[in-house]
Amino acid sequence: MFKLRRDPAVTVRVLLAYIDLALTIPIGTAAVRRGLGLAAKHSLGGRDALILASYLLSQKVESLVTFDHSLLALNKVSVGRRSLSIVHPDTLQD
Repeated sequence: MFKLRRDPAVTVRVLLAYIDLALTIPIGTAAVRRGLGLAAKHSLGGRDALILASYLLSQKVESLVTFDHSLLALNKVSVGRRSLSIVHPDTLQD
């Protein structure tokens, strides 16, 4: 169980803005290949690795917003010149 550190209504509003962007990210062969590499390198499960890989391949996304403790522990993931911050929703600006 987790507790939000801010008003849940504010958190939902901020997350909805991120979801609109995230739902447009395609998952293809490149994401699967990159995901397999990320899973091996960071000891991630398949679903987490695939999501992370898809975000890394998208130039639109600068950060992955998640409650997942294993992803949050990574803090930042880089592949080549592309890096992605991994943040908890409580750290987002309104």
